Amino acid sequence: MTREKNIRVSESELSTLKAARDSEDETLPLGYVAAEGAKQLLAEDSEIGF
Repeated sequence: MTREKNIRVSESELSTLKAARDSEDETLPLGYVAAEGAKQLLAEDSEIGF
């Protein structure tokens, strides 16, 4: 079961997210792109030891 959450982002963050998505596949949902990016950041942090 999934639940929806509202997340607030600035205009510049949204622009960066859209550019990242469009460089790969503009049909992907922005939420998916944001989630994958967050997973990558968390994985990088855990490798460093944070």
